[in-house]
This record gives sequence, structure tokens and C-alpha cells, in this order.
Amino acid sequence: MRLSLEWSHHWLAAIPVFAAAGWFLAARFPDRLWTASAINLLGAAFLGQVLEPLAENLSDSRFSLAMPAERWMAFVQFMAAGLMTYLILLAWLEHKRAPS
Repeated sequence: MRLSLEWSHHWLAAIPVFAAAGWFLAARFPDRLWTASAINLLGAAFLGQVLEPLAENLSDSRFSLAMPAERWMAFVQFMAAGLMTYLILLAWLEHKRAPS
């Protein structure tokens, strides 16, 4: 897909990105982790799936809110890999914090 730098496994980029975000939020907001996570994830999804394509359409001198199926598939794959990474990391951090 040309929009994912033509990487056949573009979703692999989600692993370090979501792991870094999870690590940061767990350190910064340990008492409000799920609220911070929801705000962060929803904001990132909005930026990545609404604002970025909108800016891309405007820069191409054409305007269309319709997105091709390949963009949706790339988004779903990226988010699935990222969310799994995020949840595994948070479970591991919670396990580390639990008293032995």
C-alpha cells in the first residue's frame, strides 16, 4: 500500500510506538492509567484516521472524506498490533508492581 510507505508489514511499527506510549503513561499517570490510556488512544486514532487523511486530501488539491478500504485495513492492522502490545505491556507492568 502506497500510504504505508509500501511496507508489507507496516503494522510492525505499532509495536515500539504503543509500547513507548504505554510505558510513558504508566509512569506518568499510575493512578489514572485507564483514563489516560483512553484519552491517549482515542486522540491518536482521531489524529491518525481523521485529521491526517484530511490534511493529505487538502494537500493533494482534492477533497474527499471517503477513504479507500486499503487505508481502513492498514489502520485496523496497526491498531490491533498496537493495542495488543499496549495491553500486554500494561499487564506485565502491573504484574511487576504487585507485591510478591
